Amino acid sequence: MTGPPTIARLSGGGRIWALGALLGDDDALEALARAVLSRWRPGDRLVVLGNMLGPNGDPAGTLDGLLRLRRRLMAANRGCGILFLRGAQEEMWQKALSLPFAMTPLEVLDWMLARGLGSIVEAYGASVADGRIACRNGPSEIARWTRGLRQRQAAHAGHAELLASLKRAALANDGALLLSAAGVDATRPLDEQGDAFWWSAQSDATLAAALTGSVAAFLVYNWHPARLFMGDTGSLALGCALVALTAELHLLWALPLLGIVFVVEAASVIINVTAIRRYGRRIFRASPLHHHFEEMGLREQRLVAAFAAVAAVGAMFTVLYAHFAGPAA
Repeated sequence: MTGPPTIARLSGGGRIWALGALLGDDDALEALARAVLSRWRPGDRLVVLGNMLGPNGDPAGTLDGLLRLRRRLMAANRGCGILFLRGAQEEMWQKALSLPFAMTPLEVLDWMLARGLGSIVEAYGASVADGRIACRNGPSEIARWTRGLRQRQAAHAGHAELLASLKRAALANDGALLLSAAGVDATRPLDEQGDAFWWSAQSDATLAAALTGSVAAFLVYNWHPARLFMGDTGSLALGCALVALTAELHLLWALPLLGIVFVVEAASVIINVTAIRRYGRRIFRASPLHHHFEEMGLREQRLVAAFAAVAAVGAMFTVLYAHFAGPAA
């Protein structure tokens, strides 16, 4: 089993060739390979910038072509300074092979299919429809489908080994040049870029902005007197997204402060239930805590305003902590 991809160092002093996203275009690769071979000098290095797989041609044929290019450079004794980086397409393929471990496999699969995964699945002779059916039928069927994907990939010599050896990025020895599939997050050190190298540094901000906009639109209809209410489906999804964002931004330990209202509400239930079962008495008149204050006669509007103020204070302190602690927090 391979470890996580690493940042490779570009040694030597020759030219650096950067081969951009092919997205499965094997015809384009043939033309590029001819150009590289005709101009290659001893000491040159080649960095393939990820997204080798994709919907623009034959993804499996593209990997075959890259392997042939590497063999030809090595056979001609022209050096073997060739690096392959991970892109979004390769990341999605690896996620597809790990689909049995997804919390919502059908949603994850559909998201990846909308971004080009289907052409990769079909290039290996598998069926996208079978994958969607497997996601509806449970973990054992998903495992059977992904096992078939692995077997079909293994039938192509060198593919599994190449995809398992992908690097996150390539860095020149002097640190003056960094190559990646999509970009970097300038606020983080290199060893904490996460998936910014293949999804770009804007993914977190985009998701946060989308969630903020959707919640703001919801509040228009949820404002007193409320015409629309959020149930468990929406609140649990927002909670999962919040945890994912804080983990990606290395602020997971600040999450209890950011969600101080949720922590206190959950704690009040635990305290009250424990007190009733163990000691036969209540600590709060009702739980979660907002029901306790309602039993005390606090009006709903004032209660919501107070909880919102506490949540705002928690968010403010979280932002201050993130600002002063820096990206390595």
